[in-house]
Amino acid sequence: MKFKDLLDYFSYLVLLLAFGIMIFYAYMSYYPFEILKFDKVDKNGNGVYEVLTPEVENGGILMYRSDFTKLMNIPATMQCAFEDEIIYQVSERSNNNTVGDHNEVRAVDVPMSLVPETYRYTCRVIYKLTMGRTIEYNFYTEPFTVK
Repeated sequence: MKFKDLLDYFSYLVLLLAFGIMIFYAYMSYYPFEILKFDKVDKNGNGVYEVLTPEVENGGILMYRSDFTKLMNIPATMQCAFEDEIIYQVSERSNNNTVGDHNEVRAVDVPMSLVPETYRYTCRVIYKLTMGRTIEYNFYTEPFTVK
C-alpha cells in the first residue's frame, strides 16, 4: 500500500467522521426533546400547580402540590419568583428529581419583604443539553394572598 493510498483512506475517514458529527449536531439542535410533562397546563403549555395554603402570613410557608412526570434523567436549574405586578426574585437552585411520576406537596418560604397582596409563585426550569442547547419549562401556582 502506497502512502498516497493511505492518505486517501485517511481523508475519506475524516470526511465521513465530519459528516457524522454534523448529523449528530443537527439532531441535538432540532430534535424536540420532552423532559417534563405537567399534569395540568394552561393554553401556553406552562404547568399550573394547586395552592394548598391560599392565605399565607408574611414570612410564612407557601404549600403547593407539584404534579408532573420527568421523562429523562437530566439535572436542572430553577429560577423562581413571586409575582404580582412586580417580580420578587428568589435565589436560584439546582434540581435533580428522579425519572418518573411526581405528585408531591412542596413548601416555599415566603420572604418577609413581600407586601400584603395577591401573588403567584412562578419558576423557570432550565435543562442544559450537550452542544450548548437549553430547554426551558415554566410553571406557576394558582394565586394566593400574603397577609
